[in-house]
Amino acid sequence: MIFRTIGGDEDSIVDVPLGPGINWVIPFIDQVTIYPTERQSVTMASPSEGGSRPPIQARTSDGQEVSIDVTVIYRITPEMANQVYRDWRIGYEEGAVIPFTRDNVRNTISALTVDQVYGQREALGPDIFESLSPRLRSEGLDLVDIAIRNITFSEEFVAAVERKQIAEQEVQRATNEAESVRRAAAGDADAAVTRAEGEAKAIIARAEAEAEALRLINEQISQNPNLIQWRYIEQLGPDVRLIIIPSNSPFLFDLQALLEGQESVGAPAPTASDGEGGGN
Repeated sequence: MIFRTIGGDEDSIVDVPLGPGINWVIPFIDQVTIYPTERQSVTMASPSEGGSRPPIQARTSDGQEVSIDVTVIYRITPEMANQVYRDWRIGYEEGAVIPFTRDNVRNTISALTVDQVYGQREALGPDIFESLSPRLRSEGLDLVDIAIRNITFSEEFVAAVERKQIAEQEVQRATNEAESVRRAAAGDADAAVTRAEGEAKAIIARAEAEAEALRLINEQISQNPNLIQWRYIEQLGPDVRLIIIPSNSPFLFDLQALLEGQESVGAPAPTASDGEGGGN
C-alpha cells in the first residue's frame, strides 16, 4: 500500500491512500511509506515449532498453567492504511497483533478449567478469533485466521489424564466382558427354553398318539369282544403249544392251530376213570 504525506506533518496525510500500481508523487514534497497488502503471519511458539515469538503462557480458572502455540494470519485494511501509519508506523505487529493476541488467548483460557481446555481444543480457535477480530479491525488490521498449533500441559496434569484414561479403559473392558457374559447367559437360557418347548411338544405328541391308539383299540374291542383274548394268545411265547381254557370248559386247544387260524382240535378231557381202565 502506498500513501502520501506533505510537509512531514501527520495532519497533511492524503485523505485517500494510493493503491498498488503507478501513482504520481511530487519529489522532495511527498513522502512515501509502503505497506504490504498481502497476508502476513506471526507465530508465537518455541523455535523448534517454527515460532518467531515465545509461546503464550496462560493459566486456567482452576490454576493450571498451560503453554499455547498460536499462529495469527492478518493483513492491513487498505482503506485504513492512514490510521495504521498514524498509530503504529511500521510497528503494528509488535504493537498490536502480538500483544492483542496474547491478551485474548489468556482471557479465553482463564474462563475455562484445565479439563475444558483439554477437551475443547478445536473450539478455542473460533472463540479467540471472535474476540480478537474486532479489536484488530479497530486498529486498521483484518484478522484472516488464527490457528492453535499446540497446547502443552503440566506433567502432573498429563499423568492424571493418563491415569484417568487407563481407568476408563478398564471400566470399558469390564463392561464389555459383562455384556459378553450376559449375552452368553441369555443364549443358554434361550436354548434351554427351546429344548424344554421341544420336549413338551414331543410329550404332547406322544400323549395324543397314545390317546388316539387307545381310542382305536376301544373302537375295535367294542366291535369284536374276542379281540382281547386273541391279543393275549399272540403275546404267548412260541414254545407254548397248548393252553388250558377256563375251568368250566372241558376242552384243550392246540395253540399252533389256533394261531394259524385253524379250528381247535380237542377231545373231552380224560377222566380219572378213563385213565385207570383204558383197556375196558
